Amino acid sequence: MRLRPDTTRTRPAPTLHPRSASAWLTNKESTARAAGGDAPADLVTARLSKRQDRLDRLAAAKRTVEDIRTNDCS
Repeated sequence: MRLRPDTTRTRPAPTLHPRSASAWLTNKESTARAAGGDAPADLVTARLSKRQDRLDRLAAAKRTVEDIRTNDCS
């Protein structure tokens, strides 16, 4: 697998746009909490935190590749 940092997208912060998956999950979580369903809301919260952790790992990998490219390929 070839890592291409150029193609890694920077994602905007979640918005209230209906196509934003993060906004949809956040809305689903708040709706579940309002209905008294703490267990489903906790599952959605865990899913949202995993998503942010994955984005952080991808950003770190991109920085590592760019550092290697700068130091070793120039």
